[in-house]
Amino acid sequence: MLRLFSIIATFLFFSMNSVQSQVVVELTIENQSVSGTDFFFDIYARRTATNPGSGDLYLGTADFILTFNSAAFSSPTITRESSSFWNLTSTSGEPVGAIYRISTAVSIVNNEIKINLAQVPFGNQTDFDDGVARVGNQPITHRVGRYKIAGISAPGTADIMWKTSGGGSETRVFSLTNTDPWFSSQVDLIAINPPAAPLPLELVAFTVRLLNDTDVQLDWITASEINTSHFDIQRSIQSNSWITIGTVAAAGNSQTNQFYYLTDEKVFDPNEFTNTNFYYRLKMVDIDGHFEYSVVRQVKFESRNGPMVGDPFPNPTGLGSASVQLHVSIKGETSLRIEIYDSKGNIVGTNSSLLINGMNNVTIGTGSLSLGVYLIKLIMEDGASFVRKLTVQ
Repeated sequence: MLRLFSIIATFLFFSMNSVQSQVVVELTIENQSVSGTDFFFDIYARRTATNPGSGDLYLGTADFILTFNSAAFSSPTITRESSSFWNLTSTSGEPVGAIYRISTAVSIVNNEIKINLAQVPFGNQTDFDDGVARVGNQPITHRVGRYKIAGISAPGTADIMWKTSGGGSETRVFSLTNTDPWFSSQVDLIAINPPAAPLPLELVAFTVRLLNDTDVQLDWITASEINTSHFDIQRSIQSNSWITIGTVAAAGNSQTNQFYYLTDEKVFDPNEFTNTNFYYRLKMVDIDGHFEYSVVRQVKFESRNGPMVGDPFPNPTGLGSASVQLHVSIKGETSLRIEIYDSKGNIVGTNSSLLINGMNNVTIGTGSLSLGVYLIKLIMEDGASFVRKLTVQ
């Protein structure tokens, strides 16, 4: 009799595992996006209808292993985003994303992303029904986290792909039976790789400067572009409400420096306004509609009777570059003394120039400057002074 019970128990054990192994789970990568030097992606899971009698996935342990284009990153690191990006619910309808996030560890080894999910704790059937995620066959519903890879340093594509074979660490997902003793077994996978996600263009310079009493000149340089559509140039007075003042077509795909400019004409009327600040930014748009913003640059118009001093260009400037340019508009004539200060307040360069009536293009030598941030102080003959910042990189 005891032997018969043992045979029956063994049969039930293998039968339950056999049924559980029929669960087929589809894994996808969604919502790839870029913000600055950070790349984001989401993982979604769903039980497919391949074996409709297999039941849902009761998510146990899992190893999500992916490869990516590590050459486009510098010392990449991966982190989990907040629990709001873990959209998982239990059999009883309780949200369980937070506990699954806590149970997940992430790392990057060479070109492999390792996302390891440990078993969430439960002790009885009520705990199981309330705490273990139940994954059905609804598409784009069961999100197993959002992840951020920091350190984009070169253009290209992220090339996120599932690793399900080839030896070493591979993607595996385990499902639990939904009653005591809650057997765990590996499920069959359909791992769908996402389309290639372009990493952002490399913007190496963006400056704005006064062109004359009424106009602003914007200049920017890209070192490389992939599937870039265009640039929307946006302006603000308060730096919080932006309007698009123009659009410039991008090169699209390029691995060499591309130079762009736009003139914002008659933005300022010196007869009506004085000391007015204007802010500018670039909205850089890809062919697929994805976009990101540049840093914000500022110019300041002053009264018609006073000098108008622009910002140096290019800024930042490259190490070893011979000089930068700076526009100064004055009424009449005056001598100008230029002093360059390093971050410690030491004078590391001086120059002098004679300014004539109208717009003057002042050349400032930078060939001897090392890497760092500098202040350029311009002192007029009457003692009026202006300070502009310059970065050498």
